[in-house]
Amino acid sequence: MPSRRPVVALAMALLFLAPSRSAMAQGAKGLEQAEPPDPEDDAPAVAEAPSKPGEARFGEEIVVTGSRIRRKDLTTPAPVTVLSREQLMASGKVTIGDFLVPVSLGERISTRARYAILVLGGTALMIIGALAIFASGAGWGLSGPLDGRGVFGAIRIFLDRWNYNGGLYHWLEVALSGVRTPGAVPVEPATQGPIRMAKAISVALQLAAALIAGGLAWRLDAPQLSSSNRRILSLLRLAMIPLGTYVLFTPTVHPWYVAILVPLLPFFWPAEGESPAVVRMAWPWLYLSCAVGVSYVTYLELDNFHELYWVRLVEYLPCYALLAWAGISQTLNRNKSIKETEKLD
Repeated sequence: MPSRRPVVALAMALLFLAPSRSAMAQGAKGLEQAEPPDPEDDAPAVAEAPSKPGEARFGEEIVVTGSRIRRKDLTTPAPVTVLSREQLMASGKVTIGDFLVPVSLGERISTRARYAILVLGGTALMIIGALAIFASGAGWGLSGPLDGRGVFGAIRIFLDRWNYNGGLYHWLEVALSGVRTPGAVPVEPATQGPIRMAKAISVALQLAAALIAGGLAWRLDAPQLSSSNRRILSLLRLAMIPLGTYVLFTPTVHPWYVAILVPLLPFFWPAEGESPAVVRMAWPWLYLSCAVGVSYVTYLELDNFHELYWVRLVEYLPCYALLAWAGISQTLNRNKSIKETEKLD
C-alpha cells in the first residue's frame, strides 16, 4: 500500500504558503497606492522671515547671560593702564594674560624668598666647603688667642686691633670714650667698653644701610613702572648706599678701600629725562677717592708712626659737606616734582 506521507506534507506546505502570498499581495498593493516622497522633506527647515522688524523668528536660538552683581563699568570711569612696546618687551612676560592677571604681593614675596634662600644658601655652602679644605689642617681660628692661626685668625685680628684713618667711626669712638686723639683710641681697660660700643653701632648702621638698599631695590622691581635699563641703573646706584656706609663707618680706611666705590660713579651721570642734580651724588665719593691718598703722609716718620689730625679733616670734612649738598638738592628736586604733578592732577 503506498505511503500517504508525501501527500500530507504537500498539503501542509500549501497551507502555510497561502497566508504569505496574501500578505505579499497586500504589501505590493500598498506600495503602488503610496505616493512618492517629496524631495523637499529631506531639506532642513528654514524659519520664516518675520513679518515685522521687532518680531522674533521661530526656531532661532537666543542665549542670554547675566549677573546678579550690580556693575557700573559702562556708566562710571574705570582705571586704565597704558603699557608701551618697550615695557612689554622689557618685562619678560610671555603672554598678555600675564599682564591681565597680576601676581599677588604674597606670591611675589614667597618667590623672591625662595630665590634668595636658594642663592644665599648655595653660596654659603660653596664658601664653607672651600674653607673646610683649609680648616682641616689649620683649624677655623674662631676662638683662642689672637695669633692669626686658623682660617679666621687674621680676620679676628683685623676686627679687634686694626684702627687707621677712620671717618665717622673715629669721631664716634672719641665721643664715647672721651679720649681726644688724632689717631686710634688706646685700648685700655677703661676704653674697651666704649670701643666695643662704637663698633657695635657702626655694624648696626651698616646693616641698616644694607636693609634700606634692599628694600628700595625690591620696590624698583616693577616692570610696568620703568624699563629694564632704568631698573638696572637704579640698582647700580643703590649699591652705593651700603658700600658708602661701610667706608664712612669702618675703623680702618686705606686708600684702596675707596676703590670699591669708583666703578659706580659713572652711573650717576643723568640719564635721559633726569635732573642734572643726580650727578651731585657722585661728587663726595669722587673727592674722597682723590683725597684719601693724603693719609700716606703718616708713613713719613717710620720711627714715630702716628696719625695727623689735619689729614682726617682734609679727607672727610669736604666729603661730608658734598654729601649734605647732594642730599638736600635731591630732596628739593623731588618735592618740586611732586608739587608739579599735583598741580597737573
